[in-house]
Amino acid sequence: MFEELNCTSLGVVYRDHSGQVIATLSQKIGLPRTVEMAEALAARRVVEFTRDLSLFYVILEGDCLRVKQALNALGG
Repeated sequence: MFEELNCTSLGVVYRDHSGQVIATLSQKIGLPRTVEMAEALAARRVVEFTRDLSLFYVILEGDCLRVKQALNALGG
């Protein structure tokens, strides 16, 4: 987090089935109010990124249980 700039950064790494890096993304975003919001914004950016690259099989990893539960509820 860059509190003095009132922003944070998110990063995305897309790997193939053997673990080789295919694409990466790093982006600064406004400082979210909560860690959950930061995780949710990162998840949304992953979806946008994979759509832009026409990727169809994605495993999303994150640290926030509530965001994972919300995403699973949307997919089910």
